[in-house]
Amino acid sequence: MSVITLDFESPYGKGARQDHILHKYSLTGKTYEQYITDERFKVFGVGIKIDDGETNYYSNEALNRPRPADVLAEIFTPGNDHTLVAHNALFDGAILSWHYGLEAARYWCTKMISKAIWNQRSAGLEQLCISCFPDDPTVRKGKELKDFANVYDLDSEQDDAMALYCANDVDITFKCLTRLWPVMPDDELELLDITLKAFIHPAFVLNRDILVEFLETYNAETDRIVEASGVTRSTLASPAKFVRYVKDKLGLDIPIVAAPTIKNPDNKKYALGKDSFEFLQFRDDHPEHKHLWDARLRVASTIARSRAERMIDHADRLGGVIAMPLNYYAAHTGRWGGTNKLNPQNFQRGSVHRKALTAPEGYEVIVADQSNIEGRKNAWFNQQKELLDTFAAGGDIYNDFATKVFGRPIDRKAVDDEGNEYMWMEGFVGKTCQLGLGYQTGAAKLQKTLYMQSNGEVDFSLEQCQDIVWNDYRGTYTDIVDGWEECQFIISKMHSLGPDEQMPWRCLIVEKGRLRLPNNMHLNYPDLKVEIDERDRPQYSYWNGKHRTNLYGGKLMENIIQALARIVIAQNILDINRWLTANRDRFGALARVVLTVHDEIIVLARTQYAREVFNKMLEFMAIPPDWCNDGTLVLKAEGGIDSCYSK
Repeated sequence: MSVITLDFESPYGKGARQDHILHKYSLTGKTYEQYITDERFKVFGVGIKIDDGETNYYSNEALNRPRPADVLAEIFTPGNDHTLVAHNALFDGAILSWHYGLEAARYWCTKMISKAIWNQRSAGLEQLCISCFPDDPTVRKGKELKDFANVYDLDSEQDDAMALYCANDVDITFKCLTRLWPVMPDDELELLDITLKAFIHPAFVLNRDILVEFLETYNAETDRIVEASGVTRSTLASPAKFVRYVKDKLGLDIPIVAAPTIKNPDNKKYALGKDSFEFLQFRDDHPEHKHLWDARLRVASTIARSRAERMIDHADRLGGVIAMPLNYYAAHTGRWGGTNKLNPQNFQRGSVHRKALTAPEGYEVIVADQSNIEGRKNAWFNQQKELLDTFAAGGDIYNDFATKVFGRPIDRKAVDDEGNEYMWMEGFVGKTCQLGLGYQTGAAKLQKTLYMQSNGEVDFSLEQCQDIVWNDYRGTYTDIVDGWEECQFIISKMHSLGPDEQMPWRCLIVEKGRLRLPNNMHLNYPDLKVEIDERDRPQYSYWNGKHRTNLYGGKLMENIIQALARIVIAQNILDINRWLTANRDRFGALARVVLTVHDEIIVLARTQYAREVFNKMLEFMAIPPDWCNDGTLVLKAEGGIDSCYSK
């Protein structure tokens, strides 16, 4: 096995005139699929370093250099055991795969590793060099790339300059890797590889037809909604025009809400979005204009349509398959996130976007979901016996809490004679409360959350929400409430500890400005500071990468539980993927984890073994990791098998 550090160089346009070949051709405005499969795409050259050897540049622009295709084919032979390293491995790995038809055994990305270690910092190569080598100005990214904007063909002098620039990028990427590799757990590098392969080697086949049918129906419905409003589409789409129309024609004032920014803390804006509590209330206060509000929301929110259009475009470019772009360690709690203008983590449950992701012929899509993993981890971390007992008995904590709130037995999945879930509202309240109140959510926020997530159908008074928060939840789950106070103490210790001091705490290690997790990664709180408020209470804040944000007991608890839940899911992914790939002779060459969505793990396996694989996934996901396997934590997974991602 060798570590192959490489960097592809290709043309890009920046402010080019309309008749220029590179007009609107760059990764700023295009997805990777659109950029790499564009007819204008070409590789100027590639810089390659094998292990710690000399970096060589191979050019398509100069006659006196070996061609990249020939060199790459000699390195990445079928069955090779090489690790490809690039600063943006989604891009460079995709070029190797989609453009050259080659693959590495595994893929690492220094950009994504950087976000795992310093989540609140920029992950650009220049910033990574500063993070890894703060006192060595010789390890810095060159600035020459700006000279190649709008250049499509290189002369010999430009080719030589590109060679030097690219070789430096490869060298500093490898140098940064030498600093990153020792502090990255092997399991995390394996998870990174799984994440990158879901994109670089697409597995899902897109059902183009159902997306085309969806778009036809969606666009026709939009036209009908707009026509029923009696207002032009341009007026509905423009916040300024819409506000003026509502004022002039209806005599109504759209609410104005605070929208503070770092540069303008006093900034305000009109409440117009579907995620605005004030706009939804305004809408419901004026139901006689429902046709107008519906049209505004429909025109303003185009994500369902644009997502379907982009999925079709991407699959058409890749021969019918569709890549799954995810950012490994997108959040500082370790959770995955979306990228590349397509976020499969936000595909709604049961949506046409999910159903369009189908298995290749002879395979099935198998999905397993960790049931209420955050609730289980919160109960375990704080040893809240009532919840632990309910989980152990196979009960439903959402039903239990809804029963407490409404004072009568609730079964959120109960159906009437026509198959309708007639207690959905009560179940919704129970679930929403259990998911949020464990992190110190107050009555006002609970009121807004219930109202917005139910689209205005759950409109509790502030007094009702106060009763739910203080009596039903905090009066019942006292160990969780005590956990918030303990977290407040831990925040003070993270602030006061010396740089080399540590303090064990449950399954964590408290350090200066951070918590070490059971997987040896960290929850980081850079530049943690404290101020004393007017009531003589300490108020802590830290730099989240964009601005300072407050840190308090409930918030730290939420971060901890989400991080611990992510570690559980990550271990499940590793166990399942290792088992599948070790048995590919049975389960198929394509058998592997192909996507993770929040608490779900999605795999492919041959149809005849799908039930066996599903049962094994449930088995893996019922085993707590060693660090929390004390007999009190009971895990449970559920899911199903289908020809598509239908869950």
